Amino acid sequence: MSAPGRPQALIPESIARRVVPVSAPARCCLGLAVMLTLAVLAGCDTLLVGQVEPALFPAAVAASAPPLAGRAAVELPPTVRDQTLSGLALCAAGRTKLQLPLGAIVDAALQRQLGPLFTGGAGPAALPLTGTRDFTVALTVNEMRLDMDHKLNWVVPIPAPPPVFVMPLASSTNYSARLELDLRLTDSLGRQLMQTTVDSGPVVVERGQWTSETPDQRCLKLMHQAAWQAAGQAARRVHEAVQADRQRERAL
Repeated sequence: MSAPGRPQALIPESIARRVVPVSAPARCCLGLAVMLTLAVLAGCDTLLVGQVEPALFPAAVAASAPPLAGRAAVELPPTVRDQTLSGLALCAAGRTKLQLPLGAIVDAALQRQLGPLFTGGAGPAALPLTGTRDFTVALTVNEMRLDMDHKLNWVVPIPAPPPVFVMPLASSTNYSARLELDLRLTDSLGRQLMQTTVDSGPVVVERGQWTSETPDQRCLKLMHQAAWQAAGQAARRVHEAVQADRQRERAL
């Protein structure tokens, strides 16, 4: 029992003798080290690199007309083929950043849309095609422009304690993507058959607040759908241009 009026020791004396007191400057340095460590960890971003997902393309519609004889080449210059999209806030969650391979997705969509139009299908090729019989026509993508946006449709708020005051109980948001492609079509002799711009039109999906779909998954789906619709427009223009060229009168 401890003597009356004497507080009982919280640390045994044998251990207390070994405890080295920490000076105020040392405590200050330790606190700064902890704060710097937390700041570094909070500033670390996670980069997600998206991939081409063929399953995200809609099912191809059967061609209404017989395929044209020959084979189509899809050509994207390196500056276009390597184009990526990053830094979009609507495609990120917290400190996660998404990098979308726009050029690779457009390339895949064009090959899948052009393939059924020709008996030999479609594939990648380098230009010029002069002097080769591997391809009948070549479709070149000179430039791409993608716009992604979102719009809040409605929200059901509920009171929350300060400093938030209001929190959403439920909400609905439209997410959209629109893609434009500047295209040029040439034949195997290098003659230009067409130069045009195609537009996917707005591709819109609606999502509620409690969806299990992550922002990066949603943006990747939107990009695939926009690329698919733009490639569909391109395929129709290519078919019309090749047919018109083959049906025109040739000088004997």
